[in-house]
Amino acid sequence: MIVGLDVSTSCTGIAILSDAGVPITVCAVNTAHLEQLADKADAVLTAVHAAIGSNGVTVAFVEESLQAFRPGLSSANTICSLAKMNGLVSYLVQRAFNVQVRFISSQTARKLCGIKLERGSPAKPQVTAWALLNVLAGWDIPRKRRSVDPAVQVMDAVDALVIAIAGHRMIRSEAGTLPLENAAGVNDLSAPHVPAEAVRQDRSVRIWKGSVGTVSVRVVPVTSRSAQAEAGDPGLRLL
Repeated sequence: MIVGLDVSTSCTGIAILSDAGVPITVCAVNTAHLEQLADKADAVLTAVHAAIGSNGVTVAFVEESLQAFRPGLSSANTICSLAKMNGLVSYLVQRAFNVQVRFISSQTARKLCGIKLERGSPAKPQVTAWALLNVLAGWDIPRKRRSVDPAVQVMDAVDALVIAIAGHRMIRSEAGTLPLENAAGVNDLSAPHVPAEAVRQDRSVRIWKGSVGTVSVRVVPVTSRSAQAEAGDPGLRLL
Protein backbone atom coordinates (compact mmCIF):
# COMPACT_ATOMS: atom_id res chain seq x y z
CA MET A 1 0.00 0.00 0.00
CA ILE A 2 1.11 3.55 -0.75
CA VAL A 3 0.21 6.31 1.71
CA GLY A 4 -0.14 9.93 0.64
CA LEU A 5 -0.46 12.68 3.25
CA ASP A 6 -1.29 16.38 3.04
CA VAL A 7 -0.44 17.41 6.59
CA SER A 8 -2.06 20.40 8.25
CA THR A 9 -2.67 21.51 11.83
CA SER A 10 -6.42 21.72 11.25
CA CYS A 11 -7.30 19.07 8.64
CA THR A 12 -4.98 16.41 7.23
CA GLY A 13 -5.71 14.60 3.98
CA ILE A 14 -5.00 10.87 3.75
CA ALA A 15 -4.94 8.76 0.59
CA ILE A 16 -4.26 5.04 0.34
CA LEU A 17 -3.34 3.44 -2.98
CA SER A 18 -2.71 -0.19 -3.77
CA ASP A 19 0.79 -1.05 -4.98
CA ALA A 20 -0.72 -0.98 -8.47
CA GLY A 21 -1.73 2.65 -7.96
CA VAL A 22 -5.48 2.12 -7.51
CA PRO A 23 -7.10 4.55 -5.03
CA ILE A 24 -8.59 2.63 -2.12
CA THR A 25 -9.27 5.15 0.63
CA VAL A 26 -9.36 8.95 0.39
CA CYS A 27 -10.27 10.90 3.52
CA ALA A 28 -9.56 13.98 5.60
CA VAL A 29 -9.15 14.01 9.37
CA ASN A 30 -10.28 17.07 11.31
CA THR A 31 -7.89 17.96 14.16
CA ALA A 32 -8.86 21.62 14.61
CA HIS A 33 -10.44 20.82 17.98
CA LEU A 34 -7.09 19.70 19.44
CA GLU A 35 -4.76 22.26 20.98
CA GLN A 36 -1.38 20.50 21.19
CA LEU A 37 0.56 19.58 18.02
CA ALA A 38 1.53 16.23 19.56
CA ASP A 39 -2.15 15.36 20.05
CA LYS A 40 -2.93 16.42 16.49
CA ALA A 41 -0.12 14.21 15.16
CA ASP A 42 -1.29 11.26 17.27
CA ALA A 43 -4.81 11.69 15.90
CA VAL A 44 -3.52 11.68 12.33
CA LEU A 45 -1.50 8.52 12.94
CA THR A 46 -4.54 6.82 14.46
CA ALA A 47 -6.60 7.75 11.41
CA VAL A 48 -3.90 6.41 9.07
CA HIS A 49 -3.95 3.11 10.99
CA ALA A 50 -7.74 2.98 10.63
CA ALA A 51 -7.59 3.75 6.90
CA ILE A 52 -4.96 1.07 6.24
CA GLY A 53 -6.49 -1.60 8.45
CA SER A 54 -4.54 -4.85 8.46
CA ASN A 55 -2.74 -4.13 5.19
CA GLY A 56 0.97 -3.50 4.99
CA VAL A 57 2.55 -0.22 3.88
CA THR A 58 5.16 -0.03 1.12
CA VAL A 59 6.09 3.66 1.28
CA ALA A 60 4.65 6.95 2.52
CA PHE A 61 4.72 10.23 0.61
CA VAL A 62 4.19 13.53 2.40
CA GLU A 63 3.61 16.93 0.86
CA GLU A 64 6.45 19.29 1.71
CA SER A 65 5.39 21.96 4.16
CA LEU A 66 5.17 25.61 3.17
CA GLN A 67 8.66 27.04 2.92
CA ALA A 68 8.02 30.66 1.94
CA PHE A 69 5.69 33.48 2.82
CA ARG A 70 2.51 33.94 0.82
CA PRO A 71 1.03 37.41 1.30
CA GLY A 72 -2.29 37.14 3.10
CA LEU A 73 -2.04 33.37 3.44
CA SER A 74 0.90 32.67 5.72
CA SER A 75 2.87 34.04 8.64
CA ALA A 76 6.05 33.05 10.43
CA ASN A 77 3.96 31.32 13.10
CA THR A 78 1.93 29.40 10.52
CA ILE A 79 5.01 28.22 8.64
CA CYS A 80 6.69 27.14 11.88
CA SER A 81 3.61 25.24 13.12
CA LEU A 82 3.14 23.46 9.78
CA ALA A 83 6.81 22.43 9.70
CA LYS A 84 6.57 21.03 13.23
CA MET A 85 3.35 19.16 12.43
CA ASN A 86 4.83 17.77 9.22
CA GLY A 87 7.89 16.53 11.08
CA LEU A 88 5.87 14.94 13.88
CA VAL A 89 3.50 13.09 11.53
CA SER A 90 6.32 11.96 9.23
CA TYR A 91 8.31 10.59 12.16
CA LEU A 92 5.32 8.79 13.66
CA VAL A 93 4.37 7.22 10.32
CA GLN A 94 7.94 6.07 9.69
CA ARG A 95 8.20 4.50 13.13
CA ALA A 96 4.72 2.97 13.10
CA PHE A 97 4.97 1.28 9.70
CA ASN A 98 8.75 0.91 9.39
CA VAL A 99 8.76 2.52 5.95
CA GLN A 100 10.62 5.28 4.21
CA VAL A 101 8.87 8.65 4.23
CA ARG A 102 9.50 10.67 1.10
CA PHE A 103 8.60 14.31 0.51
CA ILE A 104 7.10 15.84 -2.63
CA SER A 105 6.29 19.49 -3.25
CA SER A 106 2.76 20.26 -4.37
CA GLN A 107 4.08 21.75 -7.63
CA THR A 108 6.04 18.59 -8.46
CA ALA A 109 3.10 16.36 -7.58
CA ARG A 110 0.71 18.30 -9.80
CA LYS A 111 3.18 18.21 -12.67
CA LEU A 112 3.60 14.44 -12.37
CA CYS A 113 -0.18 14.06 -12.44
CA GLY A 114 -0.49 16.30 -15.50
CA ILE A 115 -2.55 18.94 -13.70
CA LYS A 116 -2.43 22.33 -15.40
CA LEU A 117 -3.67 25.27 -13.35
CA GLU A 118 -5.20 28.48 -14.57
CA ARG A 119 -3.31 31.51 -13.35
CA GLY A 120 -5.24 33.88 -11.16
CA SER A 121 -7.55 31.18 -9.76
CA PRO A 122 -7.11 29.28 -6.46
CA ALA A 123 -5.23 26.02 -6.92
CA LYS A 124 -7.17 23.74 -4.54
CA PRO A 125 -10.57 23.96 -6.32
CA GLN A 126 -8.87 23.29 -9.66
CA VAL A 127 -7.02 20.26 -8.32
CA THR A 128 -10.23 18.97 -6.75
CA ALA A 129 -12.11 19.37 -10.04
CA TRP A 130 -9.34 17.44 -11.84
CA ALA A 131 -9.47 14.59 -9.34
CA LEU A 132 -13.26 14.29 -9.37
CA LEU A 133 -13.25 14.15 -13.16
CA ASN A 134 -10.25 11.90 -13.79
CA VAL A 135 -9.74 9.74 -10.71
CA LEU A 136 -12.79 9.72 -8.46
CA ALA A 137 -15.57 9.61 -11.04
CA GLY A 138 -18.43 7.54 -9.61
CA TRP A 139 -17.30 7.95 -6.00
CA ASP A 140 -19.58 9.35 -3.31
CA ILE A 141 -18.33 12.84 -2.49
CA PRO A 142 -19.42 14.79 0.62
CA ARG A 143 -21.03 18.07 -0.43
CA LYS A 144 -21.61 21.37 1.28
CA ARG A 145 -25.07 21.80 2.73
CA ARG A 146 -27.61 22.81 0.09
CA SER A 147 -24.86 22.90 -2.54
CA VAL A 148 -23.35 20.73 -5.23
CA ASP A 149 -19.85 21.94 -4.34
CA PRO A 150 -17.55 19.45 -2.58
CA ALA A 151 -17.11 19.95 1.16
CA VAL A 152 -14.05 21.95 2.13
CA GLN A 153 -12.31 18.92 3.65
CA VAL A 154 -12.56 17.11 0.32
CA MET A 155 -9.88 19.45 -1.04
CA ASP A 156 -7.45 18.30 1.65
CA ALA A 157 -8.27 14.68 0.87
CA VAL A 158 -7.71 15.29 -2.84
CA ASP A 159 -4.36 16.97 -2.18
CA ALA A 160 -3.24 13.81 -0.38
CA LEU A 161 -4.50 11.74 -3.33
CA VAL A 162 -2.40 13.81 -5.76
CA ILE A 163 0.66 13.29 -3.55
CA ALA A 164 0.05 9.52 -3.47
CA ILE A 165 -0.45 9.29 -7.25
CA ALA A 166 2.69 11.35 -7.89
CA GLY A 167 4.60 9.09 -5.49
CA HIS A 168 3.40 6.00 -7.31
CA ARG A 169 4.54 7.50 -10.61
CA MET A 170 7.95 8.27 -9.11
CA ILE A 171 8.27 4.64 -7.98
CA ARG A 172 7.37 3.40 -11.46
CA SER A 173 9.85 5.81 -13.02
CA GLU A 174 12.65 4.66 -10.72
CA ALA A 175 11.81 1.06 -11.60
CA GLY A 176 12.02 1.90 -15.30
CA THR A 177 8.37 1.06 -16.01
CA LEU A 178 7.19 4.64 -16.58
CA PRO A 179 9.27 7.40 -18.19
CA LEU A 180 8.51 10.64 -16.35
CA GLU A 181 7.92 12.46 -19.62
CA ASN A 182 4.90 10.17 -20.09
CA ALA A 183 3.68 10.51 -16.53
CA ALA A 184 0.98 13.07 -17.28
CA GLY A 185 -1.64 10.62 -18.55
CA VAL A 186 -4.64 9.65 -16.47
CA ASN A 187 -5.69 6.45 -18.20
CA ASP A 188 -4.25 4.29 -15.43
CA LEU A 189 -5.86 6.28 -12.62
CA SER A 190 -9.59 5.75 -13.02
CA ALA A 191 -10.77 2.53 -11.37
CA PRO A 192 -14.57 2.70 -10.95
CA HIS A 193 -14.81 -1.11 -11.08
CA VAL A 194 -12.70 -1.53 -7.94
CA PRO A 195 -14.65 -1.53 -4.64
CA ALA A 196 -13.34 1.43 -2.69
CA GLU A 197 -14.33 3.66 0.18
CA ALA A 198 -15.82 7.01 -0.69
CA VAL A 199 -14.12 10.30 -0.05
CA ARG A 200 -15.15 11.15 3.47
CA GLN A 201 -14.72 13.61 6.26
CA ASP A 202 -13.61 11.69 9.32
CA ARG A 203 -14.74 13.64 12.38
CA SER A 204 -14.54 10.66 14.69
CA VAL A 205 -10.95 11.09 15.91
CA ARG A 206 -10.99 12.54 19.40
CA ILE A 207 -8.39 12.97 22.12
CA TRP A 208 -10.03 14.36 25.23
CA LYS A 209 -8.21 16.94 27.32
CA GLY A 210 -6.40 15.39 30.25
CA SER A 211 -6.72 11.88 28.90
CA VAL A 212 -3.68 9.64 28.59
CA GLY A 213 -5.58 6.56 27.58
CA THR A 214 -5.96 4.93 24.17
CA VAL A 215 -7.44 7.16 21.51
CA SER A 216 -10.91 5.99 20.54
CA VAL A 217 -11.54 5.97 16.81
CA ARG A 218 -14.74 5.02 15.03
CA VAL A 219 -14.41 4.73 11.26
CA VAL A 220 -17.53 3.79 9.35
CA PRO A 221 -16.68 2.18 6.00
CA VAL A 222 -18.48 3.82 3.11
CA THR A 223 -18.32 1.98 -0.20
CA SER A 224 -18.85 3.31 -3.68
CA ARG A 225 -22.33 3.06 -5.18
CA SER A 226 -21.22 0.33 -7.61
CA ALA A 227 -19.83 -1.79 -4.78
CA GLN A 228 -23.01 -1.32 -2.74
CA ALA A 229 -25.15 -2.41 -5.69
CA GLU A 230 -23.09 -5.55 -6.23
CA ALA A 231 -23.29 -6.40 -2.54
CA GLY A 232 -26.99 -5.63 -2.27
CA ASP A 233 -26.23 -2.96 0.34
CA PRO A 234 -29.04 -0.43 0.62
CA GLY A 235 -26.43 2.24 1.37
CA LEU A 236 -24.46 3.69 4.23
CA ARG A 237 -24.48 7.30 5.26
CA LEU A 238 -21.35 9.41 5.21
CA LEU A 239 -20.00 10.61 8.50
